[in-house]
Amino acid sequence: MSSENVLKTIHKSLKVSGLGKSHREALTDVFKNIRNEAYKETDGYLVELHVTALFIDKEEKTETVKRFLGLILPVTHEFHRISVTAEVEIKIISTGENKL
Repeated sequence: MSSENVLKTIHKSLKVSGLGKSHREALTDVFKNIRNEAYKETDGYLVELHVTALFIDKEEKTETVKRFLGLILPVTHEFHRISVTAEVEIKIISTGENKL
């Protein structure tokens, strides 16, 4: 038995979403979730991850106003949710065994 490591390039389409208090935080969470999903989807050691296309499927913004003692000191809170489809190129080192 010999062990052989092979560099492979895989193209995948991933659907992920991100949450945050601002638009920027939600997009940062989207890219973090793309990386985590790529780790889950592949077998082997991840070498490179490139996002080749990013399509925003759905974007929501929710505002809530919290009031203290009726009308005194209202505070507005924003909450952003972004769902995307990302086309990614993943380079991995796959570990496989060839039996002779």
